Amino acid sequence: MKSLFDREPREEIVARLEKLNADSKAKWGKFDAGHMLAHVIDTFEACFAERKITISKNMFNSVIGRWMVIDGPFPWPKGAPTSPELFVTKPGDFDYDKQRVINYIKRLENRSHQEFGPSPYLGELSPAQWSRLHYRHLDHHLRQFNC
Repeated sequence: MKSLFDREPREEIVARLEKLNADSKAKWGKFDAGHMLAHVIDTFEACFAERKITISKNMFNSVIGRWMVIDGPFPWPKGAPTSPELFVTKPGDFDYDKQRVINYIKRLENRSHQEFGPSPYLGELSPAQWSRLHYRHLDHHLRQFNC
């Protein structure tokens, strides 16, 4: 599984993000590009323990569930469920929000030398799990916008 701890996947995701613009149309789902970026910001804020979150009880908050979401061989389904806590941030200036996401991705260059919090949906994650999850999450949403 690709990890944003590694340079090549990080550069790939940033290059794909650079193609995203405020007018990009989704192939599925309810998000516009600005709402997608706001959602991704929420996941990074949880990852880097920048906000207090509540861990939900669900079928994915287990060893097998985390494996399915983070490392499983199947693509995530369109409209896959997640925690309401990852839909808090409202879209702002598109270019500013996109740069925030890129800055968060670049923070992962520091690998595990920073504070990591739990996922509201998956529970406690290691830094390596967060890095793989972010790759998969960003890949999912960038495919949603044909990027």
